[in-house]
Parts: sequence; C-alpha cells; structure tokens
Amino acid sequence: MTSITVKFRPSSIIQKEGTLHYQIIHHREVRKLRTGYRLFPNEWNTVLKRINVSAGKNEERRLYLAALKKHIDCLLYTSPSPRDRTR
Repeated sequence: MTSITVKFRPSSIIQKEGTLHYQIIHHREVRKLRTGYRLFPNEWNTVLKRINVSAGKNEERRLYLAALKKHIDCLLYTSPSPRDRTR
C-alpha cells in the first residue's frame, strides 16, 4: 500500500516563503517529491494540512493559492484507472 501526503516546510528565514512537497510512503520506504510551490507560513493550515486561500494578501495571491489548492487536490484525490485496479 502507498500513502501520499502534502507537507509544508517553512523557511528558516522569517517572512520568507517555505516549500511544499509530497511525502510518499511505499513498502515502508519514505520519499519526498519536490513541487516547486512556495507558500508563506500563514497560507498553510497546519491542522488540516491544506492551503489557506483566504490568507492571501491581495486578489492576485488568492487566485494563485486557489489554483494551487485545486491542482494539489486534483492530484491527491484522483481515483486510479481501471487498468491499475486489475493488478
């Protein structure tokens, strides 16, 4: 069984964007897959482990966060194809 979660790693420099990455665990082996997406700490909900779209400072930033959230949710919650289920 494989589990995939989205993780946020804050920057060590205050007021600088941190990074998002996927944590993939397969057969008890942990891997990290970088996304290249960057968020400020207040834009990440640590309890729900989701992007906080309303934390964007302006409309442009909120649109970016909404698109990013939609993209990540789509990747995480896409069901496997029938071909994958027959294995």
